[in-house]
Amino acid sequence: MRGVFVSVALLSLSLAFQGQTPTQTRETLSATLYSAAISNVSPSWVKQFLIVRSTVPYARTDLGFLVDPDLLLSDSEASQRYAQASSKAEKHKALHDELCNAVPDADRDAYVSAIRDYLRVNQNSINLDVPVSLPQPYRFLSDDEVLTFTHDPNLQTTASIFWVSVIGFSRDMNLGLVYVRRDAYAWGGSAGLYAFKQQNGKWQLASSFCPNKS
Repeated sequence: MRGVFVSVALLSLSLAFQGQTPTQTRETLSATLYSAAISNVSPSWVKQFLIVRSTVPYARTDLGFLVDPDLLLSDSEASQRYAQASSKAEKHKALHDELCNAVPDADRDAYVSAIRDYLRVNQNSINLDVPVSLPQPYRFLSDDEVLTFTHDPNLQTTASIFWVSVIGFSRDMNLGLVYVRRDAYAWGGSAGLYAFKQQNGKWQLASSFCPNKS
């Protein structure tokens, strides 16, 4: 039965990305990156991971996290802008850009390609069924099931619900960009747009995008 589940899961992503980056590579990397991203934002007390099957399209996150490759700066560009700023307001903006929009010089092209891919693959929501590896049991929820679990008092101190986007990858597939929202019932939640980079075969958090304040 597990084999059937995995086959259906891979077919779902295969149809979503048909004609793009080689499907098996993207599917395999997506599974490991989702595992890293969800684990990264999850508190230690979570005993069950509830992942919403419908992915979050960019149209539902752009107000909170503006994704624009034209806003991206390399570290050297950000430092130069700060050095050239004359007024307090200009220095404040330059510092904000350095903290929120600057990436390592060597990785700038990878970030730009990942952002463009993120915007492309998140135009619409798809059904996500990727086998992930998490420290506690997990299950996928339909949109209808989310309401049921949200009002289940037995899960309020043991489970978290997670919403994720489709992952945008850089051309070399070594950088991934993903939106993750977590709802922990009475314990509150969080939402973020995260960049992960492959290092020694594992996904490591590279940066997180600042919420859009405008």
